[in-house]
Amino acid sequence: PEGGEIGLVVNRAAGGRTIEFTVRDTGPGIPARKLKTVFDPFVQLDGTASRRHEGTGLGLALVRKLADLHGGSVRIDSEVGKFTRVTVALPVTSPHGRPGSDKEDRGPGGR
Repeated sequence: PEGGEIGLVVNRAAGGRTIEFTVRDTGPGIPARKLKTVFDPFVQLDGTASRRHEGTGLGLALVRKLADLHGGSVRIDSEVGKFTRVTVALPVTSPHGRPGSDKEDRGPGGR
């Protein structure tokens, strides 16, 4: 809504073996009874003809599928009228495929 805020926070977690991307907004929030369906494809939380937000209901379903394909996870927390927070956790792998490497991957040439 007008005057609302959205933010992104990125953190290392699980002893450096996971990176978490958290998107938080100050939108309308999601009722607890509907949290179980937000990852289902084509589900619209507001299915009324006069709904204020457009979309196909695919966004979070795709996020979950991509996280699963990368060995990660997605969690959601929301409070109606206050916020919604979606966190995607993905495993960190080194250039050699070993999870949790503390060395930074600087790409070709080591720059």
